[in-house]
Amino acid sequence: MKQNPFSLQYGRMPEWYVQRNDVPDQIIQSFESGQPAVKSCVVSGLRGMGKTVTLNSVSDYFRDKNWIVISLNPYRDMLESFGACLYHALEADENKESSEYSRRKLNLRSNDIEMIDEQLLVRAIENYRQVLITIDDIVYTDHVLAFFHFLNRISPEDYPLCILMSGLWQNVSDSENDRIPAFVMRSKKVILGMLDTDLMTEYYRQIFSVSRRTAARFTDITFGYPYAFQVLGYYIWEYPDDFLDNNQKRMNRHLREQVYRVILHEQKEQDRKLLKSAAGLKYESRTPSAVRNAAGLSEKAYSSSAERLLSQSLIAFDEDDGLMFFNLPGFSKAFEK
Repeated sequence: MKQNPFSLQYGRMPEWYVQRNDVPDQIIQSFESGQPAVKSCVVSGLRGMGKTVTLNSVSDYFRDKNWIVISLNPYRDMLESFGACLYHALEADENKESSEYSRRKLNLRSNDIEMIDEQLLVRAIENYRQVLITIDDIVYTDHVLAFFHFLNRISPEDYPLCILMSGLWQNVSDSENDRIPAFVMRSKKVILGMLDTDLMTEYYRQIFSVSRRTAARFTDITFGYPYAFQVLGYYIWEYPDDFLDNNQKRMNRHLREQVYRVILHEQKEQDRKLLKSAAGLKYESRTPSAVRNAAGLSEKAYSSSAERLLSQSLIAFDEDDGLMFFNLPGFSKAFEK
């Protein structure tokens, strides 16, 4: 039996995934343009939207273009890690057969890590190399803040440096989060939404060798949510002879236990109250006033909560009747014990 081409693991590049060619192309075009010299971009979206896959796709493109691509961990000393990775990449340029650390060879004349990092960037210019730094799932540790201070200081210089980050909406776009550094607030923002349902249907059709009508039923169950595409596909592959309804239940249970509870934990208490109240109402009763009354929120509190949830693509409102609905499949069941 062939191996299941779908993956339940976050951040892993599955064998089959629906590509967002427009998003990586948008980032690539921005990085390949002229000014400013130090360019930065943040990919934002809910968990399971494909932020890590997007970072990997852009990274692979620039590796093929002979850029130096460095992935940094926000929980480690990023100035040290950046310098070490850049040093070894440049050392490989100068002496392909040697990997021995040699400060003298690259003429580094400082014991200060920021000065060393700058000298290495100068050498990158001399070697005609561009540098891409990636930071996945950004959080604002002291290491990250120190590194951003370094990037702010060198930004007036003409260094061949691009920074690509990913993060949850709360950590990169929430105007009420005063911990978001100015460097991130100034960065270009790319917000990931749902996938192209026609593409999803075509992928399902090819993988399972089913009719387009059957594949479209699979797609409808996922609501276009990227991680749901993987989870539903995984269970259909594992249980091919079972009813679709049962595989849908497996998908909903997995999403509820592995994803939605984490998403809810990351919300403000007021926003969780709104979501829980909306989930407790039948769809035809989910008018804004009914949800607000059920949650016991003032008009101002309701408006601020709804705006935050809309910004994260957790909820939406029907254009015709104004009723609230959830953008994620089976999300109304997330509050069940």
